[in-house]
Amino acid sequence: MNKKEQPVFKLSDRILTNIDLARAIRQTKQLDDYFHQNNLRGGGQPTAISKAGRVVEDLARDNNLSILEKKDRKLLLKQLAVIQEHAPVVHFSFPSEPSRGALANIVGWLRNNVNFYCLVSVGLEPIIGIGCIVRTENKIFDCSLKNRLNGNKDLLKQVIQKATKS
Repeated sequence: MNKKEQPVFKLSDRILTNIDLARAIRQTKQLDDYFHQNNLRGGGQPTAISKAGRVVEDLARDNNLSILEKKDRKLLLKQLAVIQEHAPVVHFSFPSEPSRGALANIVGWLRNNVNFYCLVSVGLEPIIGIGCIVRTENKIFDCSLKNRLNGNKDLLKQVIQKATKS
């Protein structure tokens, strides 16, 4: 997909991880089941109203779909399933849990520069200390301080030797 093209289906900015996507699919299915059950019951029987999650509401609004319409819910589920199956997932390992805002910035950059439907998966590796490790399907980028220091051992030794001689 050309970076200049706009996506056919807009993925909500609230869906950052593959877990968020799975939750949106589950909520959409629950909403669809609610309407299906309500149609089977017929009118006149009070039932608890199923509330769509905010993410599902955003997805429907951003894509000009109505969650009240069966065909629109089916289309929404179909699009989400396609994204779940084909979207690139970039795995990030951090020393501690990143904030939702930091993840949103990362995903925003990935969606603008790599793929409109890019998702992230987050893991914790306290041994990293500072930085992160990024894994794609076929590449690993070690952006940790540990890796940076290991790559500059000779320079580090020289600086330490000069400092101890002074």
